[in-house]
Amino acid sequence: MKKWFISILVILLLASAMYSAVYFWIIPASAKLMIPFKWNRIPLNQKREVVTDYLGTPSNYQYHAETDRWAVRRSNYEYILIINYSKDTIAKSYSIKYKFSNTLFHKKGRIILQAQ
Repeated sequence: MKKWFISILVILLLASAMYSAVYFWIIPASAKLMIPFKWNRIPLNQKREVVTDYLGTPSNYQYHAETDRWAVRRSNYEYILIINYSKDTIAKSYSIKYKFSNTLFHKKGRIILQAQ
């Protein structure tokens, strides 16, 4: 009886260690690797027209908005790029967030927060 208890305890500890490794290390690391290519070089301190020419039309496009938002879905990841503009429509900061979801895991996180 004691051997069964110890073996079940060891199996549970290994399973929880694997789950923790995937949740806290593998999912965020692979999210950083799968960022859309154009999002690696976002033109800060440029006019809004230059940014939209480079990245395309945002998903929430409004003429007088101070933020633009792009969303891209890649397999189980959804990436969200948010660019903040000054009153002169010059790109001042951006952030990239991700959401991962499948049957076992659901995780949200921020990859990059850049400001100038």
